Amino acid sequence: MAGSKYDQLDIQRAIAEGEADSHLKHTSTYGNKNGAVPNFLRMVILDVISDPGTLDDAKLSHYEHNLKVANIKYAGVAPRNSIIARRVMGGDAGASEKVLVLYPFFPPHMSLPAKVGEHVWAMFEHPDAKVNDIGYWFCRIVEPHFVEDVNHTHSNRQFDPSFAPGIAAVFSGKDDAKYEFSNGAVDSKDGERYVVAGTATIPGDEKSYETLLKDSDASKLTKYESVPRYRKRPADIAFEGSNNTLIVLGTDRTGPIADYDADPDKGKIPKPVKDDLADDGIGVIDLVAGRGQTETTGGKSQKNKLKRKELGKSKKDLAEKEGDVDFKNDRSRILIAQKTKVDKNFGLDTVVTAHTLLAPPPVKDASGEGAIVIKTDKIRLVARHDVVILVSGATESDDNGNVKDPGVDVSKCASIILKANGDIIFTPSDTGLIRLGGADAALSPLCTTVSRVPGMPGVPKTGLPPPPPIVSSMGGATGAKEAFGDLNGTFATRVLLK
Repeated sequence: MAGSKYDQLDIQRAIAEGEADSHLKHTSTYGNKNGAVPNFLRMVILDVISDPGTLDDAKLSHYEHNLKVANIKYAGVAPRNSIIARRVMGGDAGASEKVLVLYPFFPPHMSLPAKVGEHVWAMFEHPDAKVNDIGYWFCRIVEPHFVEDVNHTHSNRQFDPSFAPGIAAVFSGKDDAKYEFSNGAVDSKDGERYVVAGTATIPGDEKSYETLLKDSDASKLTKYESVPRYRKRPADIAFEGSNNTLIVLGTDRTGPIADYDADPDKGKIPKPVKDDLADDGIGVIDLVAGRGQTETTGGKSQKNKLKRKELGKSKKDLAEKEGDVDFKNDRSRILIAQKTKVDKNFGLDTVVTAHTLLAPPPVKDASGEGAIVIKTDKIRLVARHDVVILVSGATESDDNGNVKDPGVDVSKCASIILKANGDIIFTPSDTGLIRLGGADAALSPLCTTVSRVPGMPGVPKTGLPPPPPIVSSMGGATGAKEAFGDLNGTFATRVLLK
Protein backbone atom coordinates (compact mmCIF):
# COMPACT_ATOMS: atom_id res chain seq x y z
CA MET A 1 0.00 0.00 0.00
CA ALA A 2 1.48 3.32 -1.01
CA GLY A 3 2.06 5.87 1.70
CA SER A 4 1.20 9.56 1.70
CA LYS A 5 3.37 12.19 0.04
CA TYR A 6 4.92 12.77 3.46
CA ASP A 7 5.83 9.11 3.99
CA GLN A 8 9.64 9.12 4.36
CA LEU A 9 9.93 5.36 4.01
CA ASP A 10 8.00 5.47 0.74
CA ILE A 11 10.28 8.23 -0.60
CA GLN A 12 13.39 6.27 0.44
CA ARG A 13 12.04 3.16 -1.26
CA ALA A 14 11.42 5.10 -4.47
CA ILE A 15 14.99 6.40 -4.48
CA ALA A 16 16.46 2.98 -3.74
CA GLU A 17 14.43 1.33 -6.52
CA GLY A 18 15.25 3.99 -9.08
CA GLU A 19 11.73 5.42 -9.21
CA ALA A 20 12.57 8.79 -7.69
CA ASP A 21 11.73 10.87 -10.76
CA SER A 22 8.27 9.45 -11.31
CA HIS A 23 7.56 9.38 -7.60
CA LEU A 24 8.75 12.86 -6.71
CA LYS A 25 7.03 14.62 -9.60
CA HIS A 26 3.74 13.72 -7.95
CA THR A 27 4.76 14.42 -4.37
CA SER A 28 7.19 17.36 -4.54
CA THR A 29 5.83 20.77 -3.69
CA TYR A 30 9.00 22.80 -4.22
CA GLY A 31 10.51 21.20 -7.31
CA ASN A 32 10.46 22.66 -10.82
CA LYS A 33 7.70 22.06 -13.33
CA ASN A 34 8.81 18.43 -13.73
CA GLY A 35 8.93 17.87 -10.00
CA ALA A 36 12.73 17.37 -9.85
CA VAL A 37 14.68 18.58 -6.86
CA PRO A 38 17.07 21.55 -7.36
CA ASN A 39 20.25 20.54 -9.18
CA PHE A 40 23.83 21.80 -9.39
CA LEU A 41 24.87 24.05 -12.25
CA ARG A 42 28.40 24.58 -13.56
CA MET A 43 29.16 28.30 -13.55
CA VAL A 44 32.28 30.35 -14.28
CA ILE A 45 33.44 33.19 -12.01
CA LEU A 46 33.63 36.59 -13.71
CA ASP A 47 34.45 38.61 -10.59
CA VAL A 48 34.51 38.33 -6.80
CA ILE A 49 33.06 40.69 -4.20
CA SER A 50 35.80 40.52 -1.58
CA ASP A 51 34.91 43.84 0.07
CA PRO A 52 31.25 44.93 0.09
CA GLY A 53 32.50 48.40 1.03
CA THR A 54 33.57 48.90 -2.61
CA LEU A 55 30.01 48.48 -3.90
CA ASP A 56 29.25 52.12 -4.61
CA ASP A 57 26.91 53.37 -7.34
CA ALA A 58 29.66 53.32 -9.98
CA LYS A 59 30.52 49.69 -9.26
CA LEU A 60 26.90 48.59 -9.22
CA SER A 61 26.27 50.46 -12.47
CA HIS A 62 29.24 48.63 -14.00
CA TYR A 63 27.81 45.30 -12.92
CA GLU A 64 24.36 46.14 -14.30
CA HIS A 65 25.24 47.77 -17.63
CA ASN A 66 28.62 46.29 -18.54
CA LEU A 67 28.47 42.80 -17.06
CA LYS A 68 24.66 42.68 -17.51
CA VAL A 69 23.96 41.24 -14.06
CA ALA A 70 20.32 40.13 -14.11
CA ASN A 71 19.61 40.01 -10.38
CA ILE A 72 21.36 43.30 -9.67
CA LYS A 73 19.05 43.99 -6.72
CA TYR A 74 21.07 41.46 -4.70
CA ALA A 75 24.47 42.95 -5.58
CA GLY A 76 24.23 46.04 -3.38
CA VAL A 77 23.77 43.94 -0.24
CA ALA A 78 25.97 41.01 -1.28
CA PRO A 79 28.06 39.54 1.58
CA ARG A 80 31.81 39.17 1.25
CA ASN A 81 33.01 36.31 -0.97
CA SER A 82 29.98 36.58 -3.22
CA ILE A 83 30.71 36.13 -6.91
CA ILE A 84 29.55 37.45 -10.27
CA ALA A 85 29.11 34.38 -12.48
CA ARG A 86 27.35 32.94 -15.48
CA ARG A 87 26.48 29.43 -16.49
CA VAL A 88 29.12 27.64 -18.52
CA MET A 89 28.04 27.26 -22.13
CA GLY A 90 27.39 23.80 -23.49
CA GLY A 91 24.52 21.34 -23.47
CA ASP A 92 21.34 23.30 -22.77
CA ALA A 93 23.22 26.46 -21.73
CA GLY A 94 23.94 29.00 -24.46
CA ALA A 95 25.32 32.51 -24.86
CA SER A 96 21.99 33.95 -23.71
CA GLU A 97 22.49 32.74 -20.12
CA LYS A 98 22.23 35.61 -17.65
CA VAL A 99 25.06 36.89 -15.49
CA LEU A 100 24.12 36.56 -11.82
CA VAL A 101 25.21 37.49 -8.33
CA LEU A 102 25.72 34.31 -6.28
CA TYR A 103 26.08 34.36 -2.51
CA PRO A 104 28.46 31.89 -0.84
CA PHE A 105 26.68 28.75 0.35
CA PHE A 106 28.84 28.49 3.46
CA PRO A 107 28.73 31.19 6.17
CA PRO A 108 31.82 33.37 6.77
CA HIS A 109 33.06 30.92 9.43
CA MET A 110 34.40 28.91 6.47
CA SER A 111 35.18 31.05 3.45
CA LEU A 112 36.43 29.09 0.42
CA PRO A 113 38.65 30.42 -2.41
CA ALA A 114 36.89 32.11 -5.34
CA LYS A 115 39.08 32.97 -8.33
CA VAL A 116 38.17 34.50 -11.65
CA GLY A 117 37.98 32.07 -14.53
CA GLU A 118 37.46 28.99 -12.37
CA HIS A 119 34.32 26.85 -12.58
CA VAL A 120 32.17 26.41 -9.48
CA TRP A 121 29.07 24.48 -8.49
CA ALA A 122 25.98 26.63 -7.92
CA MET A 123 22.42 25.90 -6.90
CA PHE A 124 19.13 27.80 -6.58
CA GLU A 125 16.33 27.21 -4.13
CA HIS A 126 13.84 27.37 -6.97
CA PRO A 127 15.34 26.47 -10.39
CA ASP A 128 12.50 28.03 -12.35
CA ALA A 129 13.17 31.43 -10.78
CA LYS A 130 16.96 31.47 -11.00
CA VAL A 131 17.15 34.59 -13.19
CA ASN A 132 15.33 36.79 -10.69
CA ASP A 133 16.18 34.94 -7.48
CA ILE A 134 19.43 34.58 -5.57
CA GLY A 135 21.64 31.55 -6.01
CA TYR A 136 24.47 30.11 -3.95
CA TRP A 137 27.89 28.84 -4.98
CA PHE A 138 29.42 25.90 -3.15
CA CYS A 139 33.02 25.40 -4.21
CA ARG A 140 35.29 25.06 -7.19
CA ILE A 141 34.65 22.02 -9.36
CA VAL A 142 37.27 19.28 -9.05
CA GLU A 143 38.84 18.46 -12.42
CA PRO A 144 41.10 15.61 -13.65
CA HIS A 145 44.50 15.37 -11.98
CA PHE A 146 46.33 16.78 -15.00
CA VAL A 147 44.21 19.95 -14.71
CA GLU A 148 43.83 20.34 -10.93
CA ASP A 149 45.82 23.12 -9.28
CA VAL A 150 45.15 24.63 -5.84
CA ASN A 151 46.52 27.95 -7.07
CA HIS A 152 44.39 28.21 -10.24
CA THR A 153 42.54 25.58 -12.27
CA HIS A 154 41.59 26.19 -15.89
CA SER A 155 38.81 23.66 -16.46
CA ASN A 156 38.98 23.71 -20.28
CA ARG A 157 42.40 22.05 -20.24
CA GLN A 158 40.68 18.72 -19.74
CA PHE A 159 39.72 19.04 -23.42
CA ASP A 160 43.28 19.82 -24.51
CA PRO A 161 45.12 16.72 -25.83
CA SER A 162 48.49 18.26 -24.95
CA PHE A 163 47.65 17.63 -21.27
CA ALA A 164 46.64 14.01 -21.78
CA PRO A 165 48.80 12.64 -24.61
CA GLY A 166 48.72 9.01 -25.63
CA ILE A 167 51.39 6.53 -24.59
CA ALA A 168 53.12 6.82 -27.97
CA ALA A 169 53.52 10.58 -27.53
CA VAL A 170 55.00 10.13 -24.07
CA PHE A 171 57.59 7.60 -25.24
CA SER A 172 58.49 9.68 -28.28
CA GLY A 173 59.17 12.72 -26.12
CA LYS A 174 56.20 14.72 -27.44
CA ASP A 175 54.56 15.03 -24.03
CA ASP A 176 54.46 18.81 -24.23
CA ALA A 177 51.57 20.44 -22.38
CA LYS A 178 50.55 23.90 -23.54
CA TYR A 179 49.81 26.14 -20.56
CA GLU A 180 47.19 28.26 -22.26
CA PHE A 181 43.73 29.49 -21.24
CA SER A 182 41.64 28.43 -24.21
CA ASN A 183 37.95 29.18 -24.43
CA GLY A 184 36.86 25.69 -25.39
CA ALA A 185 38.29 22.38 -26.59
CA VAL A 186 41.62 22.48 -28.43
CA ASP A 187 42.79 20.48 -31.44
CA SER A 188 45.66 20.80 -33.88
CA LYS A 189 46.19 20.46 -37.60
CA ASP A 190 49.52 20.59 -39.40
CA GLY A 191 51.13 21.63 -36.12
CA GLU A 192 48.76 24.56 -35.60
CA ARG A 193 46.54 24.58 -32.50
CA TYR A 194 43.00 25.96 -32.67
CA VAL A 195 39.83 26.08 -30.57
CA VAL A 196 37.17 23.75 -31.92
CA ALA A 197 34.15 25.65 -33.18
CA GLY A 198 31.07 25.44 -30.98
CA THR A 199 32.97 24.41 -27.81
CA ALA A 200 33.35 27.85 -26.17
CA THR A 201 32.38 27.87 -22.48
CA ILE A 202 31.92 31.65 -22.14
CA PRO A 203 30.85 34.23 -24.72
CA GLY A 204 33.54 35.98 -26.71
CA ASP A 205 36.58 34.92 -28.66
CA GLU A 206 39.28 32.37 -27.82
CA LYS A 207 41.04 34.88 -25.54
CA SER A 208 38.05 35.56 -23.29
CA TYR A 209 39.56 33.72 -20.30
CA GLU A 210 42.87 35.53 -20.74
CA THR A 211 41.02 38.85 -20.68
CA LEU A 212 39.24 37.86 -17.46
CA LEU A 213 42.49 36.83 -15.78
CA LYS A 214 44.24 40.07 -16.75
CA ASP A 215 41.52 42.71 -16.36
CA SER A 216 39.10 41.64 -13.61
CA ASP A 217 39.31 43.27 -10.18
CA ALA A 218 39.59 39.94 -8.38
CA SER A 219 42.58 38.79 -10.45
CA LYS A 220 44.49 41.86 -9.32
CA LEU A 221 44.09 40.61 -5.75
CA THR A 222 45.23 37.07 -6.54
CA LYS A 223 48.83 35.82 -6.33
CA TYR A 224 49.55 33.29 -9.07
CA GLU A 225 52.43 30.90 -8.39
CA SER A 226 53.62 27.29 -8.57
CA VAL A 227 52.35 25.23 -5.61
CA PRO A 228 53.41 21.58 -5.16
CA ARG A 229 50.65 19.00 -4.75
CA TYR A 230 50.18 17.39 -1.34
CA ARG A 231 49.26 13.71 -1.10
CA LYS A 232 47.46 12.88 2.11
CA ARG A 233 46.88 9.53 3.76
CA PRO A 234 43.28 8.24 3.58
CA ALA A 235 42.33 9.09 7.17
CA ASP A 236 43.90 12.57 7.22
CA ILE A 237 42.02 15.85 7.12
CA ALA A 238 43.90 18.39 5.01
CA PHE A 239 43.12 22.10 4.58
CA GLU A 240 45.19 23.55 1.77
CA GLY A 241 45.41 27.21 0.83
CA SER A 242 45.92 28.59 -2.65
CA ASN A 243 49.45 29.85 -1.97
CA ASN A 244 51.43 27.01 -0.44
CA THR A 245 49.91 26.87 3.02
CA LEU A 246 48.69 23.62 4.57
CA ILE A 247 47.15 22.29 7.77
CA VAL A 248 47.03 18.51 8.18
CA LEU A 249 45.29 16.63 10.97
CA GLY A 250 46.92 13.23 10.53
CA THR A 251 49.59 10.94 11.96
CA ASP A 252 53.34 11.08 12.50
CA ARG A 253 54.98 11.37 9.09
CA THR A 254 58.49 12.29 8.00
CA GLY A 255 58.36 12.05 4.21
CA PRO A 256 56.35 10.24 1.49
CA ILE A 257 52.77 9.13 1.90
CA ALA A 258 54.00 5.51 2.08
CA ASP A 259 56.65 2.98 1.10
CA TYR A 260 55.53 0.47 -1.51
CA ASP A 261 56.02 -3.15 -2.49
CA ALA A 262 55.72 -4.21 -6.12
CA ASP A 263 52.96 -6.68 -6.98
CA PRO A 264 52.73 -8.11 -10.52
CA ASP A 265 48.94 -8.15 -10.41
CA LYS A 266 48.06 -5.12 -8.29
CA GLY A 267 50.97 -2.80 -8.98
CA LYS A 268 52.33 -0.81 -6.05
CA ILE A 269 51.07 -2.06 -2.70
CA PRO A 270 51.61 0.31 0.24
CA LYS A 271 53.36 -1.06 3.29
CA PRO A 272 51.68 -0.55 6.68
CA VAL A 273 52.57 2.82 8.18
CA LYS A 274 54.58 2.52 11.40
CA ASP A 275 57.28 5.20 11.40
CA ASP A 276 59.10 3.11 14.04
CA LEU A 277 56.55 4.08 16.68
CA ALA A 278 53.59 2.43 18.29
CA ASP A 279 50.59 1.57 16.11
CA ASP A 280 48.45 4.14 17.90
CA GLY A 281 48.85 7.36 19.80
CA ILE A 282 50.74 9.13 16.98
CA GLY A 283 48.27 11.86 16.03
CA VAL A 284 49.87 15.01 14.59
CA ILE A 285 48.72 18.50 13.62
CA ASP A 286 51.09 19.89 11.00
CA LEU A 287 50.88 23.58 10.04
CA VAL A 288 53.28 24.48 7.25
CA ALA A 289 53.86 27.35 4.86
CA GLY A 290 56.31 26.98 2.00
CA ARG A 291 56.58 23.30 1.10
CA GLY A 292 58.67 22.08 -1.82
CA GLN A 293 61.78 24.20 -1.39
CA THR A 294 63.99 21.71 -3.27
CA GLU A 295 63.88 20.29 -6.80
CA THR A 296 62.89 16.92 -5.33
CA THR A 297 59.81 18.13 -3.42
CA GLY A 298 58.92 21.32 -5.28
CA GLY A 299 57.63 19.92 -8.55
CA LYS A 300 58.39 21.51 -11.89
CA SER A 301 57.34 25.12 -12.41
CA GLN A 302 56.09 26.30 -15.81
CA LYS A 303 55.47 29.72 -17.34
CA ASN A 304 51.99 29.95 -18.82
CA LYS A 305 50.79 32.11 -21.68
CA LEU A 306 50.20 35.03 -19.30
CA LYS A 307 53.87 34.86 -18.19
CA ARG A 308 52.83 33.64 -14.76
CA LYS A 309 54.34 30.69 -12.91
CA GLU A 310 52.24 27.60 -12.32
CA LEU A 311 52.86 23.97 -11.44
CA GLY A 312 53.74 21.65 -14.31
CA LYS A 313 51.02 19.02 -14.72
CA SER A 314 51.95 16.89 -17.74
CA LYS A 315 53.11 13.31 -17.21
CA LYS A 316 56.75 14.22 -17.64
CA ASP A 317 56.43 16.84 -14.87
CA LEU A 318 55.17 14.44 -12.22
CA ALA A 319 57.72 13.97 -9.42
CA GLU A 320 57.76 11.04 -7.03
CA LYS A 321 58.32 13.16 -3.91
CA GLU A 322 56.54 16.34 -4.99
CA GLY A 323 54.93 18.06 -2.00
CA ASP A 324 56.14 15.49 0.54
CA VAL A 325 56.94 16.44 4.13
CA ASP A 326 60.47 17.84 4.38
CA PHE A 327 61.40 18.81 7.94
CA LYS A 328 64.79 20.11 6.83
CA ASN A 329 63.83 22.44 3.98
CA ASP A 330 60.12 23.34 4.28
CA ARG A 331 60.09 27.06 5.00
CA SER A 332 57.97 27.47 8.15
CA ARG A 333 56.32 24.84 10.31
CA ILE A 334 54.53 24.35 13.61
CA LEU A 335 54.22 20.65 14.45
CA ILE A 336 52.03 19.45 17.32
CA ALA A 337 52.60 15.74 17.92
CA GLN A 338 51.00 13.31 20.31
CA LYS A 339 54.06 11.09 19.96
CA THR A 340 57.05 11.46 17.65
CA LYS A 341 60.84 11.12 17.48
CA VAL A 342 61.24 14.86 17.50
CA ASP A 343 65.03 15.08 17.84
CA LYS A 344 65.72 12.41 15.22
CA ASN A 345 63.17 13.74 12.73
CA PHE A 346 64.43 17.33 12.92
CA GLY A 347 68.13 16.41 13.04
CA LEU A 348 68.56 17.60 16.63
CA ASP A 349 69.65 14.34 18.28
CA THR A 350 73.37 15.06 17.91
CA VAL A 351 73.00 18.56 19.36
CA VAL A 352 70.86 17.37 22.27
CA THR A 353 73.29 14.56 23.10
CA ALA A 354 76.29 16.90 22.91
CA HIS A 355 74.70 19.31 25.37
CA THR A 356 73.50 16.67 27.82
CA LEU A 357 75.63 16.30 30.91
CA LEU A 358 76.53 12.82 32.17
CA ALA A 359 73.35 11.06 31.00
CA PRO A 360 70.70 11.23 28.23
CA PRO A 361 67.38 12.98 28.90
CA PRO A 362 65.09 11.16 31.36
CA VAL A 363 62.46 10.62 28.64
CA LYS A 364 64.21 8.96 25.69
CA ASP A 365 63.38 10.35 22.26
CA ALA A 366 63.86 6.87 20.80
CA SER A 367 60.58 5.75 22.37
CA GLY A 368 58.69 8.75 21.01
CA GLU A 369 57.16 11.53 23.06
CA GLY A 370 54.78 14.46 22.82
CA ALA A 371 56.33 17.47 21.15
CA ILE A 372 55.63 20.92 19.73
CA VAL A 373 58.17 22.17 17.21
CA ILE A 374 58.48 25.62 15.65
CA LYS A 375 60.91 25.82 12.75
CA THR A 376 61.36 28.77 10.41
CA ASP A 377 63.92 31.37 9.31
CA LYS A 378 63.21 33.82 12.13
CA ILE A 379 61.13 33.50 15.28
CA ARG A 380 59.63 36.41 17.18
CA LEU A 381 57.88 36.06 20.54
CA VAL A 382 56.22 39.29 21.61
CA ALA A 383 54.46 39.55 24.97
CA ARG A 384 52.71 42.61 26.38
CA HIS A 385 53.26 41.52 29.97
CA ASP A 386 55.76 38.74 30.56
CA VAL A 387 57.22 35.51 29.15
CA VAL A 388 57.66 32.37 31.23
CA ILE A 389 59.60 29.34 30.02
CA LEU A 390 59.35 26.55 32.57
CA VAL A 391 60.39 22.89 32.78
CA SER A 392 58.51 21.08 35.52
CA GLY A 393 61.01 18.28 36.05
CA ALA A 394 58.99 15.24 34.90
CA THR A 395 61.20 12.15 34.92
CA GLU A 396 58.87 9.15 34.64
CA SER A 397 56.65 7.69 31.94
CA ASP A 398 53.71 5.28 32.19
CA ASP A 399 53.40 2.00 30.29
CA ASN A 400 52.12 3.85 27.20
CA GLY A 401 55.09 6.21 27.08
CA ASN A 402 53.08 9.15 28.40
CA VAL A 403 55.12 11.44 30.66
CA LYS A 404 53.73 11.71 34.16
CA ASP A 405 53.14 15.36 35.00
CA PRO A 406 54.29 15.98 38.58
CA GLY A 407 52.74 19.43 38.69
CA VAL A 408 54.68 22.59 39.48
CA ASP A 409 57.17 22.17 42.31
CA VAL A 410 59.33 25.30 42.47
CA SER A 411 62.24 23.38 43.98
CA LYS A 412 62.33 21.05 40.93
CA CYS A 413 61.60 23.59 38.19
CA ALA A 414 63.99 25.37 35.88
CA SER A 415 62.71 28.63 34.42
CA ILE A 416 63.47 31.75 32.45
CA ILE A 417 61.18 34.72 33.08
CA LEU A 418 61.12 37.98 31.14
CA LYS A 419 59.22 40.44 33.34
CA ALA A 420 57.30 43.55 32.41
CA ASN A 421 59.68 45.75 34.42
CA GLY A 422 62.59 44.64 32.22
CA ASP A 423 64.12 41.99 34.48
CA ILE A 424 65.35 38.71 32.97
CA ILE A 425 65.41 35.99 35.62
CA PHE A 426 67.19 32.65 35.15
CA THR A 427 66.30 30.19 37.91
CA PRO A 428 67.67 26.62 38.16
CA SER A 429 66.09 23.96 40.37
CA ASP A 430 67.43 23.38 43.87
CA THR A 431 69.83 20.77 42.49
CA GLY A 432 70.52 22.51 39.16
CA LEU A 433 73.01 25.06 37.89
CA ILE A 434 73.01 27.77 35.25
CA ARG A 435 75.71 26.75 32.77
CA LEU A 436 76.82 29.40 30.29
CA GLY A 437 78.89 28.20 27.33
CA GLY A 438 78.03 24.50 27.35
CA ALA A 439 77.04 21.51 29.44
CA ASP A 440 80.65 21.17 30.63
CA ALA A 441 80.90 24.72 31.97
CA ALA A 442 82.77 24.47 35.29
CA LEU A 443 84.25 27.88 36.11
CA SER A 444 82.75 29.85 38.98
CA PRO A 445 82.59 33.58 38.18
CA LEU A 446 83.97 36.05 40.68
CA CYS A 447 81.48 38.85 41.28
CA THR A 448 81.25 42.26 42.88
CA THR A 449 78.58 42.59 45.52
CA VAL A 450 75.53 44.21 43.92
CA SER A 451 74.49 45.94 47.14
CA ARG A 452 77.42 48.34 46.76
CA VAL A 453 76.21 49.61 43.39
CA PRO A 454 73.80 52.53 43.87
CA GLY A 455 70.95 52.87 41.43
CA MET A 456 70.55 49.14 40.70
CA PRO A 457 66.93 47.91 40.77
CA GLY A 458 65.93 47.48 44.38
CA VAL A 459 69.08 49.27 45.65
CA PRO A 460 68.67 52.74 47.22
CA LYS A 461 70.43 55.59 45.50
CA THR A 462 72.79 56.26 48.38
CA GLY A 463 75.20 58.40 46.44
CA LEU A 464 78.05 56.12 47.45
CA PRO A 465 80.71 55.48 44.84
CA PRO A 466 80.79 52.08 43.12
CA PRO A 467 82.81 49.35 44.81
CA PRO A 468 86.51 49.14 44.07
CA PRO A 469 87.66 46.69 41.39
CA ILE A 470 88.44 43.12 42.32
CA VAL A 471 92.15 42.77 42.88
CA SER A 472 94.58 39.96 43.52
CA SER A 473 98.06 39.66 44.92
CA MET A 474 100.69 37.22 43.80
CA GLY A 475 99.91 33.92 45.41
CA GLY A 476 97.02 35.43 47.32
CA ALA A 477 93.45 34.15 47.54
CA THR A 478 90.52 35.94 45.93
CA GLY A 479 86.82 35.76 46.53
CA ALA A 480 87.30 35.02 50.21
CA LYS A 481 84.99 37.66 51.63
CA GLU A 482 85.24 36.44 55.21
CA ALA A 483 88.99 36.96 55.22
CA PHE A 484 89.52 39.91 52.94
CA GLY A 485 86.16 41.69 52.63
CA ASP A 486 84.56 43.05 49.42
CA LEU A 487 87.89 44.02 47.96
CA ASN A 488 88.38 40.51 46.57
CA GLY A 489 84.79 39.84 45.50
CA THR A 490 82.47 36.86 46.00
CA PHE A 491 82.17 33.65 44.01
CA ALA A 492 78.76 32.84 42.49
CA THR A 493 77.38 29.51 43.74
CA ARG A 494 74.68 28.75 41.13
CA VAL A 495 76.29 29.92 37.86
CA LEU A 496 79.10 28.20 35.96
CA LEU A 497 80.99 29.54 32.95
CA LYS A 498 83.04 27.95 30.21
